[in-house]
Amino acid sequence: MSARRIASAAQVTDLDSEAKFHAVFGLSPTILFITGLEDGRIREVNDTFLRATGYAREEILGRTVTDVGFWLDPDQGEQGMKSLRAGTPIHNVEARFRMKNGEERVTVLAADVVVVEGQACILTALTDITDRKRAKEEAEALAESLRAADRAKDAFLAMLGHELRNPLGTITNAVAVLDKVASSETSRRLIAVIGRQAGQLARLVDDLLDVARLTSGKIELRTEPVDLRELAAQCLEVRARTGGEAEHSVALSGEAVYVHGDPTRLAQVLDNLVDNALKYTPRGGRVEIVTERTRDQSVLRVRDSGIGMPTELVPRIFDLFTQAPQTLERSHGGLGLGLALVKRLVELHGGSVAASSAGVGEGSEFTITLPAGAEPTRSPAVASVCARDRARP
Repeated sequence: MSARRIASAAQVTDLDSEAKFHAVFGLSPTILFITGLEDGRIREVNDTFLRATGYAREEILGRTVTDVGFWLDPDQGEQGMKSLRAGTPIHNVEARFRMKNGEERVTVLAADVVVVEGQACILTALTDITDRKRAKEEAEALAESLRAADRAKDAFLAMLGHELRNPLGTITNAVAVLDKVASSETSRRLIAVIGRQAGQLARLVDDLLDVARLTSGKIELRTEPVDLRELAAQCLEVRARTGGEAEHSVALSGEAVYVHGDPTRLAQVLDNLVDNALKYTPRGGRVEIVTERTRDQSVLRVRDSGIGMPTELVPRIFDLFTQAPQTLERSHGGLGLGLALVKRLVELHGGSVAASSAGVGEGSEFTITLPAGAEPTRSPAVASVCARDRARP
């Protein structure tokens, strides 16, 4: 083949490639424009560029993006030109541009050197991320607002708990003194009522303080080997002495199961679950605590024959301030903190808790699953870990 025919074939190939380039350039949904490598003047823009910026083609061709006022950061543009002239492409750089109507938009910019009609030029592509970036910033602002509200809530709960604790201490001490000097059966009975109600209020305040400590990460576990079945037996013994189960049948069954945990906090978990079961089980109902070992896990279940839960409540039962619907008879239901405390304390031990119910009137079951531990060398002391004394706060 002669040199002339080779040159002619190469020219046809170049023309074909350039035609394809212009076709893709014009039809691309991406904002594209071509500027001279040396002078920076705009040689061509695609239709997407015109629609996005609001400029007419004749308004912008032959001018630089700085002359037009299109690029909001001229220094960034100059630095980009230097990089391209040095042979370094630009990949995914955030850049701001001003549209013809004055609106500012944020884009991701990419640029490289191409040869167009025999001249070295810069092909720049812009992807508008303004709406995406704005949505992200709004989401981050909302998240921070929620975090601030959560911190304020925790601070309020802690302050409320401490402020309520002070007068409660005074009331409790006064009740103890009055009990010793009461001269009639009626007085002693009224004092006992005041003492029980003050005790209930003290338990609610303790729950508030524990929620505040848990959410702020201020609860530190003092772990040791614990037998969950033995712990449950001890706690039920304390309840029996204080009359906490007089209206119900409460049974414990299962094998010895061991975990490595904080006996005080685990007793609090058990106490809250039993309290919850008794609260929502009518007089004469049954509450059962079952312990079992499954592979490398220790499991404790608390079942009751009480009012059960509607299906839609089960996924939310461990949320703060959530309670099952109550009859008027059981309206002394507390603040809805007990199960939330259970969940967080169990998770703090590396375990999980689940709730289930066949429906309203069918009772409920709560299952705690914890990593199995070694057999303890001693049992935790009843007085130090089990249910808080019902006789006094």
